[in-house]
Amino acid sequence: MSNLPKKTKEVIRRKLVIVGDGACGKTSLLSVFTLGYFPKIPTVFDNLVTDIRIDNRPVQLALWDTAGQEEYERLRPLSYSKAHVILIAYSVNQPDSLENVAAKWIEETNNLCPGVPVILVGLKKDLREDPNAIEEMERNGLSFIDTKQGEEMAQQIGARKYIECSALTGENVDAVFEAASRAALLIRDKEPGEKYLEVDKPANFLRETLKEMEEIDATGILKCVDQHMVDTYNAISAAAKLGAYRLLHFEEMPQQWQENPYIRSGYRFLSTKRACLESIFYLHNETCNIWSHLLGFMFFLGLGIYTFNTHLMHATIFDKLAFGIFFIAAAKCLVCSVMYHVFIHCAHIPVMKCAATFDYIGISLLITASILITEYYSFYCSPLVRCFYMIFTSLAGLVPIMCSILFKWWDTKPYRLYRVGMFVMLGSSGIFPLAHLMHLHGVVHVWHFVNPIISSIAAYLTGVWIYANRFPERKWPGKLDRFGIHSHSVWHVFVCVAHKYYSTTTSSSDLLIQKKIKPLDGIRVLELGQVIAGPFCASILGYFGAEVIKIEPPKSGDPLRIWRHLDKDGCSPWFRSLNRNKKSCEINLRADEGRKLIRQLADRSDVLIENFKPGTMEKWGLGPEELYKSNPSLIYTRVSGYGQNGPYATKPGYASVCEGMAGFRYINGFPGGPSVRPNMSLGDSVAGLTAALGVTMGLLAKNKLANTSKSVTGQVVDVAIYESMFNMMEGILPEFDRFGEIRQPSGTTLTGIVPTNAYPCSDNKYVIIGGNSDGIYKRLMRTAGREDLATPEYETNKERVIHKDLIDGAISDWTRTLTAKEVVEKLENAGVPTGLIYNIEDFVYDEHVKARGILEVVRVERRGKTEKSGSKAGSNSRGDIDDDGWDLTVPAIAPKLEGTPGETLWAGPDLGQHNREIFYDILELNEGRIKELQASGVIGETI
Repeated sequence: MSNLPKKTKEVIRRKLVIVGDGACGKTSLLSVFTLGYFPKIPTVFDNLVTDIRIDNRPVQLALWDTAGQEEYERLRPLSYSKAHVILIAYSVNQPDSLENVAAKWIEETNNLCPGVPVILVGLKKDLREDPNAIEEMERNGLSFIDTKQGEEMAQQIGARKYIECSALTGENVDAVFEAASRAALLIRDKEPGEKYLEVDKPANFLRETLKEMEEIDATGILKCVDQHMVDTYNAISAAAKLGAYRLLHFEEMPQQWQENPYIRSGYRFLSTKRACLESIFYLHNETCNIWSHLLGFMFFLGLGIYTFNTHLMHATIFDKLAFGIFFIAAAKCLVCSVMYHVFIHCAHIPVMKCAATFDYIGISLLITASILITEYYSFYCSPLVRCFYMIFTSLAGLVPIMCSILFKWWDTKPYRLYRVGMFVMLGSSGIFPLAHLMHLHGVVHVWHFVNPIISSIAAYLTGVWIYANRFPERKWPGKLDRFGIHSHSVWHVFVCVAHKYYSTTTSSSDLLIQKKIKPLDGIRVLELGQVIAGPFCASILGYFGAEVIKIEPPKSGDPLRIWRHLDKDGCSPWFRSLNRNKKSCEINLRADEGRKLIRQLADRSDVLIENFKPGTMEKWGLGPEELYKSNPSLIYTRVSGYGQNGPYATKPGYASVCEGMAGFRYINGFPGGPSVRPNMSLGDSVAGLTAALGVTMGLLAKNKLANTSKSVTGQVVDVAIYESMFNMMEGILPEFDRFGEIRQPSGTTLTGIVPTNAYPCSDNKYVIIGGNSDGIYKRLMRTAGREDLATPEYETNKERVIHKDLIDGAISDWTRTLTAKEVVEKLENAGVPTGLIYNIEDFVYDEHVKARGILEVVRVERRGKTEKSGSKAGSNSRGDIDDDGWDLTVPAIAPKLEGTPGETLWAGPDLGQHNREIFYDILELNEGRIKELQASGVIGETI
């Protein structure tokens, strides 16, 4: 507000009338504003016209003072004629003057000036800090009227604004008249003959609005003389008229929509839906709100399409549905918010209320969908628990949605706290499944679960803080209004960033149980095996997504736990590697109660793996025939030395013995010498791999049967170690069958193929050279400088076999002159297959191995268990070890699947680490039953 320049255009004339009890300070207020001084003695204020400027508009403001004494009751009403705004004043040190505001002055104002906006002013604010005034008030047993009392009175009488000021100090004097002037500008000049309470010539949108508000009858007359309705109509009429040509100031807005006093200007007030839509493309204080949501919607749409075509290409239908619900909810929330901010402050109230309803529905859907997708992966392997939480959350999400649809008052200003509270409670409901998860798996598991979305939560909370503190407009009021940069729009940006983080982590990272889509997701495997063969089969299945429950004897566990070197917790790294991705559960299979638990687990599983001596499972009542009675679709996998039938079936089946029977040991070694054993249990690993192949084929067959009219049945997968090894013996059997030839040991060569051998080098290392094909052989001889051996006499493998010793000798003579690396470099340049013989250290540091990513590092969480007997725990340990655990490198399990890769999620578990989860969640045992079984040694302790 400023003084009016000499050159003006279309001066707007407005009349202000101030009323209130006598001696409350009305005249002093007018004197300070117009004349610039405070009258020290009581005086009479002559009515005066002053020129001011509001938002660059010239305004001529006529100020009318009135007397509050009773003797002026008959003269005072003359002052009200054609008033545009009324100031009702009281003194903060005169409680009676505040009581008269409601008892006298508002009634008089409504009778004489219905519909004229009212400003309530508390005068003599400075006396609250005046010692003399305070002493006098206390002496008279009175107390000052505080700000809260004044605000309550303003709300009671329907005042447009409440301001406290001091004429003596000048505090807030200008603010009083600026607010009054802005209120006066909203009242249109009445045309001749117009009746104030009639809606005789309203615009179509106003007539429709009032009809839908059920406040106007068919003739266009208001049903009742309701002050609030009159104020609303006049405010809408005037603001819409002004808003058609320019942006409005905060004080020019209808009081119902004055929410943030720090946003001073830039308000739209548009009469039609078309005008609202056109406003998307010019600057005002909703521009940033609209475009942050609109760009956010386009971003989420693109992100959703990208995610579904990359990360979710091979996902299950339910996984796709879970992500789809989240993306649709996020997109819908953003679209609904765009609609709300486009149509907010629209004079067509039903349109604005409809947009607000859609906005609240969108917010409800987004909060609900965010919790649903968290619950979906929190209890991915517990369908019943997951179903319960998701149903509960869906029903809770319906509550604010139904409130938005059914209750017309839901979007109004008085119920804002109820809306906020409802949304906060809905979002807080996500704490319950996390608390349940913490109860089942502990704090560490939940932390790893929540950690990927910490960035999302931080971004959202930052946005909430900014919105609650109204930053930056509180710090710089009105400075950024034109661009719409204020707390609401900044909050929108942070919300978009938060949901970008959230959607990214849920779709492409290791959020929740590191959930990437794998071929065996949803398959539960019950492993009863020990040591290598059975456990390796289960390890392969677990690596590619199956849930593997490893059953171990209480207290002792799998014998492999204490083989060779032990870590700081007394467990073999070999065990940690071979039993990755498994859940350890202690159950005594030799106890009747323990076998009952196994039957219950088998009923809840898709695959069972055991590698006991044939007949053991039948003796325990756990054979296929028994288990098929309650779970006919079970894939029952049995690994043994010699198979489940035949004369040797019951013989002990160690891999080394089975390798000998398969003929593998016979052909390994040098002619005339003893059999040579590889320094590993090859037969067990090959049998485990064969068993895993059998399981997957069994599952595939079951799946095919499920798609036909035939009943779904499982089958027994019978794997013998000696047969698995014999399958690797290539052409030995057909050669014997056709020619009677018994293949003999051949040392470092391969019988019938020349040259293929290990050749010595000058650095005492060996290289493998395979010159098998005719073309490669010629390149090899030329590189070695022996073109005399590349003649037609040695052209084919048949001739080379005859001259094997000559050729191998010539190659050895050449390699001995070079280091191993030099030999490899020369032969690779010539296109001859060759390579070094690696030890494990060479392998780990090879650049190709690193590039292929076949070495995986997994964290071993230390749980503080005591060292077990056997080899010294932690002997020859390497790497960094702290109180929390250490990193362990393990080999990735082949093959590499591009679309649905396997991965190591955790190292082999501590003994009984998952007892609690399995006993409570899967077997659903109660606390008393668990303690009873623990006391009898049937199960292990719950960790």
